Amino acid sequence: MSTLTAVSPPRPAYASALRGAFALSRRRVVVWVSLGVWVFCIAVFAYLVSYLSTAGAEWYTPEQQRTVVDAMLPAGTSFYALASLPLYGAPQFAILGAILGSSDHSRGTIRTLVSRFPRRTSFIGARLTNLAIVGVLVAIVTLLSSVLCSLGIAAVAGRSSPFPPLPDLATTAAAIWLVAATFLFIGFAVGTLTRSVIAAAAISVGWVLGIESLLVGMLAPVVSALASIQGVLPVGATSSLAAGFVPAGQQTVPALTAATSPGVAVVVLLVWTTIAGATSFALLRRRDLT
Repeated sequence: MSTLTAVSPPRPAYASALRGAFALSRRRVVVWVSLGVWVFCIAVFAYLVSYLSTAGAEWYTPEQQRTVVDAMLPAGTSFYALASLPLYGAPQFAILGAILGSSDHSRGTIRTLVSRFPRRTSFIGARLTNLAIVGVLVAIVTLLSSVLCSLGIAAVAGRSSPFPPLPDLATTAAAIWLVAATFLFIGFAVGTLTRSVIAAAAISVGWVLGIESLLVGMLAPVVSALASIQGVLPVGATSSLAAGFVPAGQQTVPALTAATSPGVAVVVLLVWTTIAGATSFALLRRRDLT
């Protein structure tokens, strides 16, 4: 007499890989440290320092002071939350992506992780999807931090201000997610390519801050060749997208450069995300990890 043993069907490889990638990211201290640094940049530089350097400053007229402070109030959350993305957010997200892309290679755990799946496609797709999920977390943290900081500015300034409509905040969150995902994917591709945490982080910071923000950003107004390419670079597209949210007559700190239209900026960011994702996919699929 034979006995039938019930065997639970194996979990789909992609779902299993995604759960593992998300659990690994959740346990990594660097993710939470990175988010903490980003919140610090928002609170201190985007709001506190900007408010203190604007209120009562002699180099601003009273009307200019009011305009800048108005942007920091809750009513300005739908556009002011984007103001820090080009200068502070982009390098932070790129570094985080670089660490997520290179840490398993540096530790030598990538071989163990890949060996659990018969096909690398599921593993790679799950890791890229996990980056998009981390981007959602970044968008939520960014918007909540901006909301809380704007309430603090309103209290200090003794000003009352309503919040923007929920659809406007949802659109802002979507824009933040797109920017975060783009630089997470770019950093991840650099990390996958170099397989070194230090090298990947250095290259990411060097490109985002050194090349785009300083070289291109500062010289584009006087060098026409740089001005022509600024809008098709990730930081330039981020600044253009954020500038598209700023109402006419409003100002942000730091100031934003509209190198192209918001619609073109969205396309540029999507193209960079696709290129970075495809590069990571090709490297992880074909590389010899033994």
